[in-house]
Amino acid sequence: MYIYHRQLAGSLSRRQERSIVLRPCEIYTHRALTQQQRLVKPIYWAERPNLGSIQEPERVGPPPDSLVADRFIAAHPGRWCGQNNNPDALTCRPLTTWPRSINRVVIHTIANPSMDAIVNRTAAKLGRGTSAHYYVYGDGTIVQMVREADVAFHARGHNLDSIGIEHADVCNDPAPYTTSLYERSAELVRDIAEFYGFEINDAAVTGHVDLGGHGDPGPYWDWEYYRMLLNWDGVTANSRPIRLVATVAGLSTIVSGWQVQRRRRISDTRCANRNDPYGARYWRSRPSATGTPAVLSLDVPEPGLYKASLWWPRVSGANSAVPVDIEVVSAFNPSLQTVAVNQRLGSGQWNDIGRPLEMTVLPARVEVRIRRDTEKSIRGQRDNDWILADAVRLLRFA
Repeated sequence: MYIYHRQLAGSLSRRQERSIVLRPCEIYTHRALTQQQRLVKPIYWAERPNLGSIQEPERVGPPPDSLVADRFIAAHPGRWCGQNNNPDALTCRPLTTWPRSINRVVIHTIANPSMDAIVNRTAAKLGRGTSAHYYVYGDGTIVQMVREADVAFHARGHNLDSIGIEHADVCNDPAPYTTSLYERSAELVRDIAEFYGFEINDAAVTGHVDLGGHGDPGPYWDWEYYRMLLNWDGVTANSRPIRLVATVAGLSTIVSGWQVQRRRRISDTRCANRNDPYGARYWRSRPSATGTPAVLSLDVPEPGLYKASLWWPRVSGANSAVPVDIEVVSAFNPSLQTVAVNQRLGSGQWNDIGRPLEMTVLPARVEVRIRRDTEKSIRGQRDNDWILADAVRLLRFA
């Protein structure tokens, strides 16, 4: 059986693909083979014809187990365990069955601003002897470092039956969690689940934080959006989940009457928590009958059914009845709804507001206005309780 890496094929025309000559040598096969067959570890490289301006090395390195991943870079032998254990790995435990049973995936964040540095460190034996099977960059590039058949050291006490996936790069800021990262990671998990035959659910795809001892991937990881991607077929465009976020930190002008507050300084080795704002800065204001609202706008990219959500930090003395307008600005299907939001609850997470927004004709824009003309509606609320403006998310869910 002769195979070649999908990266190689993706850069060629059909005619050029047919002109590739393949020779057997010694690397792992693709997921096209069964897990048992992959343990034999045959390997192939491709000798390529003259492709004009396309410059790639003749030899294609060991392909990753999943066709979704881009390349394989071997972790240091001291960072994983195989069928016969590994004398270089001090924490190896004997595997009672082989191939090992894989029935879940653990989501991690590397807690380091450089994914390249972590990959290089994992390839060498520098620092702690941890590892993961896959590493997902912010641009969606996926590198495999430990074979799925082998045990990576990514979640103490939970390694024997799991695949570990690390993500770029820090969890003290939401910026590294890009659309490309979410989509490619979800594509990889769907492929792993399909291959090993386990159902994707909350128990089978979990965060490192849920296993104890660690905080990653942290509250900025959008599990709702990610699980929508996990349930997407990866093909149907009009059912693809879409996520848009706007923050007051991204506004060029500070509105009169609002005070700017900064997110606390969080070490790159630590995740944010439920007390933190989404943006690097957020606004706060006292109620005012004539005060100017904070306005966050998002352009709708594709038709569908959307919902709006707000994020705010935990602030002592927050307002329990903040009036918020959700307006669809459109020449075809405009709408306006107003809701009261209790900002004493739900800090450090996305809180859905209003009814779903049906976008049938574009162009359209959603404007969320956080108003200051609040009224006392809950016993004990003071007239001067803080109104908070931080971030809004628009999520297409149907």
